[in-house]
Amino acid sequence: MQIRRDDLTGAPIAALLREHLAEMAAHSPPESTHALDLDGLRGDDVTLWTAWQGEALLGCGALKELDAGHGEIKSMRTAPDHRRRGVAARLLEHLIAEARRRGYARLSLETGSMAHFEPARALYERFGFRYCAPFGSYAEDPNSVFMTLDLGAADGAAEGARVANGTDAVVRVQGLSKVYESGLTALEDVSLDIRRGEIFALLGPNGAGKTTLISIICGLVNASGGSVTVDGFDVVRDYRETRSRIGLVPQELTNEAFETVWATVSFSRGLFGKAPDPAHIERVLRQLALWDKRDDQLITLSGGMKRRVLIAKALSHEPSILFLDEPTAGVDVALRRGLWALVRELRDSGVTVILTTHYIEEAEQMADRIGVIDHGRLILVEETGALMKSLGRKRLILQLAEPLTAVPEGLGSHELSLEGEGYQLVYSYDAQRAHTGIDTLFADVEAAGVRFTDVVTQQSSLEDIFVDLVEQRT
Repeated sequence: MQIRRDDLTGAPIAALLREHLAEMAAHSPPESTHALDLDGLRGDDVTLWTAWQGEALLGCGALKELDAGHGEIKSMRTAPDHRRRGVAARLLEHLIAEARRRGYARLSLETGSMAHFEPARALYERFGFRYCAPFGSYAEDPNSVFMTLDLGAADGAAEGARVANGTDAVVRVQGLSKVYESGLTALEDVSLDIRRGEIFALLGPNGAGKTTLISIICGLVNASGGSVTVDGFDVVRDYRETRSRIGLVPQELTNEAFETVWATVSFSRGLFGKAPDPAHIERVLRQLALWDKRDDQLITLSGGMKRRVLIAKALSHEPSILFLDEPTAGVDVALRRGLWALVRELRDSGVTVILTTHYIEEAEQMADRIGVIDHGRLILVEETGALMKSLGRKRLILQLAEPLTAVPEGLGSHELSLEGEGYQLVYSYDAQRAHTGIDTLFADVEAAGVRFTDVVTQQSSLEDIFVDLVEQRT
């Protein structure tokens, strides 16, 4: 699905809105005085967002200024052959973002008074809208129901409300557990919110529960307890909705050996009930440098190319969430760099990316946030930069004039080690401490008669932090 800014000049949009007007008229009481005016949506203050699947118009939503600091949603319409909630939710995200960009303090709408529009009201409530008194020219209309969303005064309260109502948490895991029949506990009371549009890295040793967690979110494994929602839909009860939003790249190279690249990617799209879209398949294959291989059988491809095909399959149905389970395992350096460039492009286009990887330096460079899981328990979730700052240690390296065979006795009170064939005296310390001990170290080094020619400091890597966290629990 592609969301884009548009106008009312296109025939498909005008036709969709006219159909919407007719439907509203059919369900509105005769005394209702307010109807959607197409001419009123052509002003300079109107922004129209449309949702498209190839050349098919799925829906549209219009935002108009009601008065200073107050915006109004004038239309939210989806085509009859598409589920209202899935398309409308994506449109509503853009309308709210546009209202924030304009600096509105409130965003309101008139939802209609009849039960026919009840599903729409439920959608607005999920995004934090609440019932309110009639506003503007609607004030005297007794036949409609009104809702409003407080966008806040840039004090963070509105942002917190949005998170609480699930508009930022595209994936919400609450109290999740998984116990196999053998008695093995794979997950224990895991709770996690993954934000819309972020790259989230899930790290952990082998057998920690990473793949089990991903498999439950993707609907491949049943949980023993707890719940998971994707875009507000339960992964068990609303499995069709959740799976249509998720693309999964598994660890294993699972492809049909004698199918062509084009056929296997196109077939994968069809499995999600998507209409054929050769233009989209071509874009994906070109993006992954597979276009020249489109007619090749998978059995003839290298391991790296087969992994690209897995990613193409995962992107074939245009998911909003992409899970990458060890995506660069067994691929060469050039392909690895290409894959991470693609991940950044996907994130920039609005796709949420959740990945597991053994290449911890990649997570350090790529991820917006990092979660660490060990023995089935989520032991840490933190912004990457904040994690490096709060848990990282620093190393002070003294380059010695003469090599040492052992740390001098007079320096035994410091956390020192010898490296570089005895030419480097290394001091490890917590940079967050009020007293790092560096001044005392230099005084003791001088007293011990140790001469050095250079001093270098290094920040510990994410790999160091990860190893420390896991070792603390063993």
